[in-house]
Amino acid sequence: MNLEKPFYINYDLPFEVRQKRKILLQSRADTLKEGKNAKIIWKKNQISINDLFYEVNDGELKTVDNRSLTCGPEATMEVDPATEPFLGRGARGRRGKKPGAQ
Repeated sequence: MNLEKPFYINYDLPFEVRQKRKILLQSRADTLKEGKNAKIIWKKNQISINDLFYEVNDGELKTVDNRSLTCGPEATMEVDPATEPFLGRGARGRRGKKPGAQ
């Protein structure tokens, strides 16, 4: 197979997803021009601007509260990002000596 370089393979995304990503990219560019920090989280279709999270809703950026975990339709559990809510210091999957091994 002979292909001229460069060639690209792009995703064939639905129209709604492309529109959301277009808004995210444009808002990141505008934010960076203003001298602020901006990072796009592609898996969640969100943008973080100076540690505040936004997502595209009805063609506009709306604030998202990422500090709560939803457990059900009404239940939310507040999570303090400064603490380690699920793992202790030694339980991070690191390899090490087993207790009693020499």
